[in-house]
Amino acid sequence: MPTYNKLIRDHILEIIEKDNLSYNARVLVPEEHLTEIKKKLYEEVKEFDETANEIDGLEEMLRTS
Repeated sequence: MPTYNKLIRDHILEIIEKDNLSYNARVLVPEEHLTEIKKKLYEEVKEFDETANEIDGLEEMLRTS
């Protein structure tokens, strides 16, 4: 089973459960929030920066919202 150390949102765990898949998750303690949110932001900016053209860039930005 792959491991993804990622922030999740939008009821992702409920979607995984609905598909009868298993997962291991934990709720961040408040001291971890800023660090993890910054990591996520940097990841999204990197993905946007790696796009080759305006259409791909717009699609990347729409996918993260």
